[in-house]
Amino acid sequence: MVEANYAIACITQTWKLRLEQFPCNDIEIEKRPVQSITSVKYLDASAVLQTVTSTEYIVDLKHRPPRIVLAPGKSWPSVPNIRPDAVVIEFKAGYGDTASTVPANIRNFILIKIADFYEQRESYSQNKMQMVDFTEGLIASERLYNL
Repeated sequence: MVEANYAIACITQTWKLRLEQFPCNDIEIEKRPVQSITSVKYLDASAVLQTVTSTEYIVDLKHRPPRIVLAPGKSWPSVPNIRPDAVVIEFKAGYGDTASTVPANIRNFILIKIADFYEQRESYSQNKMQMVDFTEGLIASERLYNL
């Protein structure tokens, strides 16, 4: 639930971002935190996956959201056939390989939610549940806001 609602990966995971074509500017990666970009590939005119060399782009992991930016003087390859998987970016995301690498605020948020669900485990209730205000504050810094 936390990973889905906040577009984060708690433990190291491999993801693929699929695009119809290369954007005119940066490629933003909503799933965070990105540890590394494994590959940037695209379908050529023969529908064969080709790999873009890493010298063609710069990976900006500090940006929020993380992004892939064209290197100065470079341009994305032409993608002749627009289709849902014409561009495939494989990347690793997550805070680390173990639960201890997940920031404490996220671990605490998860523990509080588990306790809430345990206490209110019926499929319906006559009691009105009220959220404890501080719990959202624990994870608010993880939310991406589109300005």
